[in-house]
Amino acid sequence: MEKIFPIVVKTMQSLEPLLAQEMIALGATEVEEGRRVVRANCDLETLYKINYRARLALRVLCPLHSFQIRKADDLYNKAYEMPWEEYLHADTTFAIDPQISSSMFTHSHFPSLRVKDAIADRLKKVYGSRPDVNPESPDVQIHLLIDQEKVQVSLDSSGRSLNQRGYRVNGGEAPMNEVLAAGIIAITGWKGETPLYNPFCGSGTIAFEAAYAALNIPAQKAYPKFNFQTWLNFDDALWMTVHGDANALIENKELTIVASDIDYDQLNVARKNGKNLPFNDAIRFEKSDFFSEDSVPEVPGLVVLNPPYGERMEIEELEKIYSEIGSVFKHRYSGSTAWIISSDLQALHAIGLRQKRKVKLMNGKLECELRGIDLFRGKRNERFEIKPTDSENLSPDSHTSEA
Repeated sequence: MEKIFPIVVKTMQSLEPLLAQEMIALGATEVEEGRRVVRANCDLETLYKINYRARLALRVLCPLHSFQIRKADDLYNKAYEMPWEEYLHADTTFAIDPQISSSMFTHSHFPSLRVKDAIADRLKKVYGSRPDVNPESPDVQIHLLIDQEKVQVSLDSSGRSLNQRGYRVNGGEAPMNEVLAAGIIAITGWKGETPLYNPFCGSGTIAFEAAYAALNIPAQKAYPKFNFQTWLNFDDALWMTVHGDANALIENKELTIVASDIDYDQLNVARKNGKNLPFNDAIRFEKSDFFSEDSVPEVPGLVVLNPPYGERMEIEELEKIYSEIGSVFKHRYSGSTAWIISSDLQALHAIGLRQKRKVKLMNGKLECELRGIDLFRGKRNERFEIKPTDSENLSPDSHTSEA
């Protein structure tokens, strides 16, 4: 691998600009945003940093070779020509991660098998023996992208999806993706300067990612294991430096994060997930009904909601819930700023408050919108001032509207 090499970093919809900012801050150059990816150039140090610290990265790929094929046999021949001995020994295990969109192949298994055979045959010729395939925990994971006749072969430096932070003991019921939660916090611009309230907290992912960001904790601190550590060019001394320098940047400051839910079992899951995290008791978990009159924040701050939505609920029921959310916002959270994510735009309209910022996001397979609401004190012209954030320009869909 050259001293400076290209990378492709996967992320989620609408988070590309924020991920690009992260990557630039960590040392990436020639940064270019794509659709759910950010492309850049970097060196080994920056590669290690992005894997360990970037909150909005799902996977960091290092492209090795691109080529075109006109028939299925071309895939084996082109893959066989690649110098696989530069990346694998005969005793190295490997696996193929396919992403196939081509009329030449009706199933992803066949092109994966052909590339596997090409690698094994090439290394047998060089070393005299074939390496083993280990689909569960390979030393080297190879990403195979085929788009019609175009093929790109990459090394996966992460080895797993980086939303797997390592702190989740139990996901609970329909847990939010950690990268999505980190993205929501980044969009709000919250840095810990005000209290953060997270009703409907579920298994606690939004609260955890908020604490991680505010305290500058590396995203992978709880699970610092990556595929690049098994590469032939792995620099252990450099990795230890990157690891140590990042941990030295962790801040020790007081935060007020209140995560609440009416579901006692979900709260127990959240408490177990956060039990061993270095948050200095920053998160307070409370069993609380958001709609109860007793549920009143101590002081204004940031409110982040991931309330019920989806195909399992009737729209009439959702509209009633969201109308009540609007009422609670208006009467108990005046002076705060609220952000709410939902896939039901009609239900969001039922909140009845002006929603001036909108960002399209994906929660699993559901198309959602994250909406920002300023909750005024008193009359509308007595506006509570908040610090503007870059999130207002995150997406072409972000605009001012009346709900």
